[in-house]
Amino acid sequence: MILTTHSLIGASVAAVLTKDPVIAFSVGMASHYLSDTIPHWDYELGSKINDDPKNPLGVDLDLKSTDFIFDLSKVMIDLAFGILASIFIFISLLELNPLIVILGAVGGALPDFLQLAYMKIRREPFVTLQKIHNFFHSEKYHLKEKPVTGALWQLGLVLLVVISSLALLVALN
Repeated sequence: MILTTHSLIGASVAAVLTKDPVIAFSVGMASHYLSDTIPHWDYELGSKINDDPKNPLGVDLDLKSTDFIFDLSKVMIDLAFGILASIFIFISLLELNPLIVILGAVGGALPDFLQLAYMKIRREPFVTLQKIHNFFHSEKYHLKEKPVTGALWQLGLVLLVVISSLALLVALN
């Protein structure tokens, strides 16, 4: 899934479930893994190397390639959009605790950034976190060859989670 989706889902779940910052971050992070079980599409990273489905722990990124700068820009714009959308929806419109919303959004995106740490360090706890990520992000849920279908699954999921969260928050207040 793209980071915008993960951030919005993380912020939504955190906003509904807790007022505790540690729990907000934790449920945001847990939401990442659970949402990766839904069929989805991811944009490609041109700097990705050794991307062999038979050896998912062998994947890496070439940080020296010109593609990496483009990839980094794409990822940061995606992350910024997700966090800003979360801020607009949950802080500007509903005036919820900014710390809870932002920690939920960041927690929702973090597992994808931990993959970069794994690729470059390849030591614990990153190895275990990568194995967990791979477990939830199975190839059978990945719609690489069907970007429109995958994007629609993500859009449907994020709309369902955000609208449900908004309805719950309004009903509870």
